[in-house]
Amino acid sequence: GGSEATTFGPETYVDVRVPVDFPGDLTLARGTRIVQPVNGSKFNYRVDLSVAGDLTVEEGAIIDATACGYSSNVGHGPNNLGLGTANSYGGSHGGLSRGTDTAVCYGSITEPDEPGAGCRSTGGVQLNGGGVVRLRVTGATRVDGRIAADGKSHTYMGGAGGSVFLRTGSISGSGRISAD
Repeated sequence: GGSEATTFGPETYVDVRVPVDFPGDLTLARGTRIVQPVNGSKFNYRVDLSVAGDLTVEEGAIIDATACGYSSNVGHGPNNLGLGTANSYGGSHGGLSRGTDTAVCYGSITEPDEPGAGCRSTGGVQLNGGGVVRLRVTGATRVDGRIAADGKSHTYMGGAGGSVFLRTGSISGSGRISAD
């Protein structure tokens, strides 16, 4: 690992609005939650971390961009890519959602870096897409907790999953990484 270690202790909450560089190892202890603000109608925010050493996400810790993508009724860019045409159609992103016949997929499958589209909804239910987690780790990454960029779902519809991009020397652990 790197020469300078950073540990976020139990029950630490970190709201990330700009890219952050860690000069050594980074450990997220149980109860740590790193989040990004909701993007809403415009893509402004992502969790963007560079770690010069090893990254450890302990059990019970999370890097969380769940429901931090585009808001309900908002898709990507000026043409609202990923947004279905009918009420209650889920948002699309890297693939089509259930029931979506006209939503256009967008983003990269090799270097994902876009939030998920929100769900087309007129019922007042906020079903945002997932946000963006971008991690560059020089050393090893161990995930026993969670890294999530999931869209918010409700019954049979929901916002599209966002993006998780992880470049690392190696990966291990028993946790979960998702952008559902």
